[in-house]
Amino acid sequence: GGVHASLCLEEAMGRVDSVVTGEAESVWAQVLEDARQGLLEPVYAGEFASMEDVPPARNDLLTSGYAFGSIQTTRGCPLDCSFCSVSVFNGKRYRQRPIEKVVEEFQTIRERLVLVVDDNLIGTSRKHIARAKDLFRAMIHANLRKKWICQATINMADDDELLRLAAQAGCKGVFVGFESPTEEGLAEVGKKFNLLKGRDFKASVGRLQRHKIFVVGSFILGLDTDERGIGKRIADTAERYGVDLLNVLFLTPLPGTRLWDQMKSQGRIAANDFPSDWRYYTLGLPTAHYRNFSWS
Repeated sequence: GGVHASLCLEEAMGRVDSVVTGEAESVWAQVLEDARQGLLEPVYAGEFASMEDVPPARNDLLTSGYAFGSIQTTRGCPLDCSFCSVSVFNGKRYRQRPIEKVVEEFQTIRERLVLVVDDNLIGTSRKHIARAKDLFRAMIHANLRKKWICQATINMADDDELLRLAAQAGCKGVFVGFESPTEEGLAEVGKKFNLLKGRDFKASVGRLQRHKIFVVGSFILGLDTDERGIGKRIADTAERYGVDLLNVLFLTPLPGTRLWDQMKSQGRIAANDFPSDWRYYTLGLPTAHYRNFSWS
């Protein structure tokens, strides 16, 4: 199961006895019962889970020795960027777990450092952000004594109360997808959120840092609109924004995304000897024929 098996179903079915597609909560009990009876179906189609019904992680079964614990508090993303598989696998509706269940699960994590694996912890609407504030207040009240990092859109910096609460709740770092230093690049990947007029990215980064939250700024290399010198332009932009750490990834066509469909129809997927070529799909290696880049 998982993202790859769900979006590459035929490939997965050729290698295993049974595949679970989508989110597993709605079918997992049936999978286990069928396995006990030796009657596994070839495919089980999971539905988008009700976040109220998502069970807590069994952290008590994990052995020690991990640098980070992990937790998920939301699923789904309404932004629907062309390169991203999140909205394909988890849907475009932003779904949130009950705050009390999140806090209870946090308390079972042994590690002092925690990675919040949500694709966007705070969401995009006022309602989403109000819930994030309530979550942080509950975490503060529970005195979790955890330090954690997360992913979020840059609008996290727009609300000083949100930042103050996040820092008090233990937030030490945030991964922000800036994606491109150009408006053309942002429009290409569909990152409309970053195209909002009047956004001062340097000031936004500075507000996060004033609350002792470090910023990892991520950019994509290999867009059709990228021109000669884009690498230096990305580096200069990251320096101008003042991010603490620069993360640069190759534009990677992932199955199920609009980018995959586009590049496949154009014959531009270079690493296409599957399944062996999946080893190149790390986001750190080139996998496509990029319009303004050569492989030599």
